[in-house]
Amino acid sequence: MKPKFYPSDDNPLWNDEVERVLPWMEGKGLDVGAGGRSPLAEMVRVDIDPKNEPDHVAPMEKLPFPDASFDYCYAGHTLEHSKSPTTALKEFVRVVKLGGYILLIVPDREYTATYLTKRQDTGGNPYMTHYFETNLEEFRDFLKDHTNLEYTIIDCGVAGQNWSNYAVLRKQITPSQ
Repeated sequence: MKPKFYPSDDNPLWNDEVERVLPWMEGKGLDVGAGGRSPLAEMVRVDIDPKNEPDHVAPMEKLPFPDASFDYCYAGHTLEHSKSPTTALKEFVRVVKLGGYILLIVPDREYTATYLTKRQDTGGNPYMTHYFETNLEEFRDFLKDHTNLEYTIIDCGVAGQNWSNYAVLRKQITPSQ
């Protein structure tokens, strides 16, 4: 399966989500949970599902890269699939250089819960389960509760109207002692 890239002709909502975080995508980027699409063609693509033909097959909680390998890490509709979102977030921060960015897009359960409940068929994909579902306030609280992971929250808000939220985190240039 050949991946699609931004902008998408068939998904304006995804385009809106990507546009929220696109300004921070400079330098060497990582797309965690890439699936069938990535914002930029030059990103290193990681996915747990080999059917998506990523550059690397790996779980988000154990990325196969040395510390500080990337200028930014993008995880669009990825974190909700982790049984341990704190571990995943810690990995995202680990692989980003000091001063780099962690760019997150997550569904807003205020809008997606009904959709997900009605959608019984996952197409046989075992990776479609959501374990971490939040609304915007809960997402902000989760991020604030984990600033010990050495990042600053730069921006957080609605990504896709009535669908998703985003956050831009910056790995602290001088880690706290």
